[in-house]
Amino acid sequence: MLRSFSSVPNPHAKLRELKRHVLRLYKHIHPDRLGRFPRQRAVNENSFQILQSAIDRHFDRVEARPSTPPPAPQPAQKLTFFAHGSAGDKKPDRHNLTKAVIHMHESRLGHALVSLFKELGLEPPPQNVIPSTVAGLEGMQFSSLRELIMYARRVEMESITKKNQAAADVVQRRIDDEVAVTRLALQRSRGVQIVLGTGLPVKLERLFRRLSRTIRSARNVDLSTSVIELDGGCEVELNTSGTFPFIKLGACATEDAWVEALASEQVRAAAKTGQAFASELQEKEAALAQTIGVRLVMHDFQLMRGGQWDMNKRDASDNLDVHLTGSGLLRRYQSVLRCCASSADTDIGVVPVDGISSLALMFTEGSGFHADVEQGVLRVGIDDDIDKIMETLKTHGVYVSSMYERKMIHAQNEEKRLSVVRRALGIPSIRRVEEVSDRDWDTALTKLKNDSGRLREVFDGTPVVIGTQARLLRDSGEVEIPYDYDQWLPI
Repeated sequence: MLRSFSSVPNPHAKLRELKRHVLRLYKHIHPDRLGRFPRQRAVNENSFQILQSAIDRHFDRVEARPSTPPPAPQPAQKLTFFAHGSAGDKKPDRHNLTKAVIHMHESRLGHALVSLFKELGLEPPPQNVIPSTVAGLEGMQFSSLRELIMYARRVEMESITKKNQAAADVVQRRIDDEVAVTRLALQRSRGVQIVLGTGLPVKLERLFRRLSRTIRSARNVDLSTSVIELDGGCEVELNTSGTFPFIKLGACATEDAWVEALASEQVRAAAKTGQAFASELQEKEAALAQTIGVRLVMHDFQLMRGGQWDMNKRDASDNLDVHLTGSGLLRRYQSVLRCCASSADTDIGVVPVDGISSLALMFTEGSGFHADVEQGVLRVGIDDDIDKIMETLKTHGVYVSSMYERKMIHAQNEEKRLSVVRRALGIPSIRRVEEVSDRDWDTALTKLKNDSGRLREVFDGTPVVIGTQARLLRDSGEVEIPYDYDQWLPI
């Protein structure tokens, strides 16, 4: 009787072989071997615990222990080990210790083990013994970059098919979103701000179509600085207490009443006053920016609550209060700009400041200042006097401006470098995840550029993310590849 056999290795035999190599590795990196070096011992204890936990979880998965829950995906980690003696070309330190650094992601435990063996100058385990990519942690296992890209293309085509099949649902959702779309179109085309009051019906398509017709009928009136509130009442009211006209249109009023209200002389006069106020602010801001030498002067006072609105959680009873509060802040802002202008004319207080040409000066409510280096913005309180604002510009504005300039120069250089890599690979975009360090990012870009001759056909216009795994990012349609792809995935 012939005994049947298989060319596929027994997983338990592979596990026993792997355990033998792991024990060989432990003899070199175990913390107890560094008893005379407490600092290095503490480093090894931390890294050894992380590595040993990942290896134990791998053993549990292979042995299918039912009592062990599946591990949650862990972020990539940088592990450092110290071992006695030299390792290959590495020279030991004065304590005769060699330092080994690896980047480990649990889904790529085999790659981390091979890297650690090589870093320590040890012969790594055979290829058929080391753990392969874990599908449960990484999503799928790919044997090459080409296979990963082909999988991404297949998923993309399936996604397009599903979208075509769900065309009817898309159309219905677009109908449901018509309220937001129409409101945004009205605000952008005519400059008018629209807020929603109480008592409105759930379906607002007809109401917004009616408002659109009303504004078109009153096109001879410039409403670019007006605020219109829609509510469920029957009244049409105008409030001119603020800096800009606040018009309340009741849904129960007739369309003719709406047109008559928007085209009335009161609205015309209030709109002209608001436009004159806005023009003066712009002129004063530009003059102040030129005088002190910043790129922009602005404010963050709002006349409405950001255009955000929730049908289920709305409380629009204070829309007018918000408008009047913002108007009061704008009037104070107007007086500050006028005061700055008069001070500049007399060469007292407001004077040019060197080194702040990239700075944006923003006036906010209250007092004090806040520096936003990322955006190049210095926020100052409107309650502060001119001398304090100028002192803040001199002491903090120069630093914010210089750091922002440095950041912009770095961003421009980075964009130029990425543009070269994108053109070489023929892809629309490339970025990195947070776990990838600057050094690994630079190394990955260099390798991609050098391999562009072979990778251009493989990527075939697919957007790329440099990370720690080989997977498809379904939400964005990008493909993530390891920063050291050449050591993990063949092209």
